[in-house]
Amino acid sequence: MDQVLLEQSSGKLLTQHSLEFIHVFLNASIACILYSRRLINWRSTCFLTRQVSQLVPGSFATVDDIYGYFCSSRCELIDDDDESQVFKIMQKGHHRCANEALGMLV
Repeated sequence: MDQVLLEQSSGKLLTQHSLEFIHVFLNASIACILYSRRLINWRSTCFLTRQVSQLVPGSFATVDDIYGYFCSSRCELIDDDDESQVFKIMQKGHHRCANEALGMLV
């Protein structure tokens, strides 16, 4: 990726990357809805635990697909950050309801 997430001169988040962050939070919102409707158990393997502190724009400067990376098992928790809000996101391939819901986000 040739561009950096934050434009050095203005410090603004690029539109493409802000849309990918919105995609992450839509995923988390749908995960909560599916759990609250008892369609998916919270311990299902389709859920990944993430922290808000992982969404630091500068940390994704070398990643082309922020949403895909963030929803993969390659993106790991920050162990020493106890103050960051934890949330769950879904990944495809582990539960039928999750697959159908994530198919709508494309």
